[in-house]
Amino acid sequence: MFMGKVTYAIGFKNELPFQNEIKQQKRLYAQYQRTGNELLVAETATQIADTLLDQWEELIATGEAVEEEQKSLETALKYCDEARYIFKRFEKLKNVVRY
Repeated sequence: MFMGKVTYAIGFKNELPFQNEIKQQKRLYAQYQRTGNELLVAETATQIADTLLDQWEELIATGEAVEEEQKSLETALKYCDEARYIFKRFEKLKNVVRY
């Protein structure tokens, strides 16, 4: 009886640097949004932005993926804006309570 040879190919997806870390941070971000914990949403947004900037620096160093560089920066700015908005709102509330 003839047994055929079976070979398996493992494909490696071309992943961006820090991609897994960003995915995990985005999961936490979504979880905090669902629970309504705005302070943790803002803190996680700043962490995501920081990691995206690290990713951008890595992409610049390798000289690859110009589109991904731009996308990384734009997404980092989006998260920074959201965090800034939340922190400003908390600051206003803190000032109101103080008076």
